[in-house]
Amino acid sequence: MPRTIESIVDCHRAATDRHARGLPTWDQTIEIKHLLGADEHAAIEVGKAIAQVLRRSRWSSDDSEVAELAEFFDEIEADWEGHYEAPVDRLNALLDELYDRADYARVWIR
Repeated sequence: MPRTIESIVDCHRAATDRHARGLPTWDQTIEIKHLLGADEHAAIEVGKAIAQVLRRSRWSSDDSEVAELAEFFDEIEADWEGHYEAPVDRLNALLDELYDRADYARVWIR
């Protein structure tokens, strides 16, 4: 799911509409900030921890694509061995995807 001007506008409209109806901007919140750090060598472990958080979330049980995304986070090591320059590159790509999907689903990733 690429981030485009159109997708940003769509997400802003959804948030504005929810606010106008007296609803919170976000349906739910998923905490991952505590898992992220400056150590790029820990990308594999961070990916596995994020996968666990996603699997425990209500969002994952409501959306099969999120469950699949959790699998991708869990498989950073296997991906690295064949396709990516470094685990941190794969982790960053997956985080971009996670944030974009979360915006559409009105899930606050923090």
